[in-house]
Amino acid sequence: MPVTTKHRNIGGTVEAIHVADNSQLPAGFRPEFCRLPKPGTLCPWTGLSRSKMWQLLETAPIKTVCLRRPGAAKGARLVHLESLLNYLHGQAETLVAP
Repeated sequence: MPVTTKHRNIGGTVEAIHVADNSQLPAGFRPEFCRLPKPGTLCPWTGLSRSKMWQLLETAPIKTVCLRRPGAAKGARLVHLESLLNYLHGQAETLVAP
């Protein structure tokens, strides 16, 4: 997936953010599982950073699976996208304008 660079202003400083480009996927496509974004990039489905996703995975009821060979120290952590999105929707607030 190609990566584009965007910038955001945080406290008067500009920070570069790398975002995966989903434009080559079919319209309406959403995978059942997704990988954690690479360091310095945002998740293309939620806009969350890798560190924020790890924080949520440690505290929220979000399904994940770790794929690794028997005896291996490392593997690939996949996040069940629907459970992540359901959690985020449950945290949503409706702001009422004064």
